[in-house]
Amino acid sequence: MRAVILCAGNSTRTYPLTISKPKPLLQVLDKTILEHNLDNLIGLVDKVLIVVGYKAHSIQAKIGYEYQGMDIDYIFQKERLGTGHALQTTKSKLKNSSGFLYLLGDNIYSRKDLKNMVIGGHIAVLTDFRKPLDKHGIVHSKSMTTMVEKITEPKGEKRTYYCDTGCYLFDKNIFNYKSNYATEMINQYAKDHSVYNINSMGGWLPITYWWDYLEVNIELLKQRKMSAYIGENVDIKRTAYMRTPYIIFNNCKIGGEVYDTLIMENTTAKHHCYLAHSVIGSNCNIGTNTITADYRHDGEKITTYINDKRVQSQRKKLGACLGNHVKTAINTSIDIGRKLYDYSFTYPNEVVEKDITERDWRKKT
Repeated sequence: MRAVILCAGNSTRTYPLTISKPKPLLQVLDKTILEHNLDNLIGLVDKVLIVVGYKAHSIQAKIGYEYQGMDIDYIFQKERLGTGHALQTTKSKLKNSSGFLYLLGDNIYSRKDLKNMVIGGHIAVLTDFRKPLDKHGIVHSKSMTTMVEKITEPKGEKRTYYCDTGCYLFDKNIFNYKSNYATEMINQYAKDHSVYNINSMGGWLPITYWWDYLEVNIELLKQRKMSAYIGENVDIKRTAYMRTPYIIFNNCKIGGEVYDTLIMENTTAKHHCYLAHSVIGSNCNIGTNTITADYRHDGEKITTYINDKRVQSQRKKLGACLGNHVKTAINTSIDIGRKLYDYSFTYPNEVVEKDITERDWRKKT
């Protein structure tokens, strides 16, 4: 048994967190997303094919060519045309394989779910019963059976469905069906062969937007029955007001108020500040009295802009997302759901009403 993990995408929906690194290398508590999935594959597969593209060298340098007894091979997807196109690039490596797992590299899948997929031995789609929220495909089953009929895109549905997790068990016959999208290949395959719907046991953690990254870290805290995660060499000052849950990575200095927030390595926020429902990148410096707004006056769910499109976050509390090497000046106020890209900065007393994407403190100095 082998596994294919897709790690080639540009991951623009999680900008600015993924400007300098691919999403599979984002750290979730003590490991990267990719390492969580590889750990959960140990003993289930002998070899893993990782499809790379964006920042491919970063993934190769981090993982190498062997991981806990599993051989690792890399396939470079020159053009990122879709999940089906990525799958087709693996054909020559899998032509003699009787079956293989297919995973999205920016989701975390539980070992229990992956084991259920492999043990079943049937061509299958891993699903999760939840609201699709316009980002997860809907899996339709044939009447009174667990056999998959087709997978469709969500169109504003408000009730729960069997949602497509992006994890499948395939055989080599899947390569007889051509499409740039894996879901369309499955739809064609399901007309000629049996495809089973296997429901997740609750371990699927998808990461589509930057706030999903925060939520997945918090969810993993809950699964481990922890209220907070603090890395190595973290200096929490006596002035700090730490409200669980929160995640602090290595080498940070914290002195302000932190709540429901993830702070990456080497970041300093040692003066009075308020960071809530936010993600703060690495090597940032948070100025005195920096405040992240996180709640609408009317109490409605917060919308924000992703790739110039308004997106409903489904959250009533949402702070800011700061990339790496961001510097905020004294008395900075950041509006709800705003993003500050890598190497951006603010002026003293500035109110950040729109995303800051092109202001570079290196050029300013």
